Amino acid sequence: MHTARIHTEDTLDLRAQQLRPQLRPEQCVFDYDADPTVFHIGAWENHKVVSIASFYRCDNDAIIHLGKVHYRLRAM
Repeated sequence: MHTARIHTEDTLDLRAQQLRPQLRPEQCVFDYDADPTVFHIGAWENHKVVSIASFYRCDNDAIIHLGKVHYRLRAM
C-alpha cells in the first residue's frame, strides 16, 4: 500500500461505494471540492484507491488569532 496526493476525480468511485451508493460516482462531487485550497490524499492498494483523506480550509474563530491556516480532515 502507498499514499499519494490525488485529484477529486480519483475520490469519486470510493465515495459512491461507501458514502452515496444510490448515486453514480460523477454525482459524488462535494461543494468544497471546487475550493482551490482543498487537497486529497489517497491510499492505493493493487492500483485501486482504498482510502481517502480530504483536507479543506476551515478557519476556526477560536484560534484564528494565532495567525495559522486551519484545515478540516474528512476521511474514509
